[in-house]
Amino acid sequence: MAISDRIRFVDWQIIQNQVVNTSLTGDRYVAVIGNSNWQFTLRSAPFTRNDPSDSKMPLSTDGTDVFTFTIPTPLDDSKGTVSGTVSVSSSTTDGAAPTPGSFTVKVSGGTGTLKAGDFIKFSNHSKVYMLSADVDLDGSSEDTMLVYPGLVKDVTGATVVYDNVQIKATPLNQPFEYSIGNDDLIEWEQTFREII
Repeated sequence: MAISDRIRFVDWQIIQNQVVNTSLTGDRYVAVIGNSNWQFTLRSAPFTRNDPSDSKMPLSTDGTDVFTFTIPTPLDDSKGTVSGTVSVSSSTTDGAAPTPGSFTVKVSGGTGTLKAGDFIKFSNHSKVYMLSADVDLDGSSEDTMLVYPGLVKDVTGATVVYDNVQIKATPLNQPFEYSIGNDDLIEWEQTFREII
């Protein structure tokens, strides 16, 4: 049993470094500094010390170790009916260029639906994105995906990963917490941030 099979709670949030400046007239200007990343807290289900060794704790506090987790059920797979290979199209006449900073990606192939809130990745890098609107894939024409946060890399020609989505993460420099209960059951908790 893998560590990801022991996760019972995931507290997701997006971390985006912003500077907000308000003018004398009340206008607000926002500057985004650096890329957005997901941050989450993982809590294990109770387990005993006799459980197989691959079900144990990540145990890292210095922020140098990198773990790859399959995003826990029910967030790991699309909630839609999507099937087949979904590929990213090149730049289109409506300006939906799949380049860094874009929130709009044109795709083709695949059938069914992807749902708002689904986590996805692109085959050419490890960043995890969330869909901000439903996508109805008809399999024969270009369809539009709206992603959040904006792309960190050009995804032209990449395929879309929508099931068994994995995230690369490293622990934040915070204390690792675990407890041992009266029944000799161990539970652990640790906060991670996404890396790409």
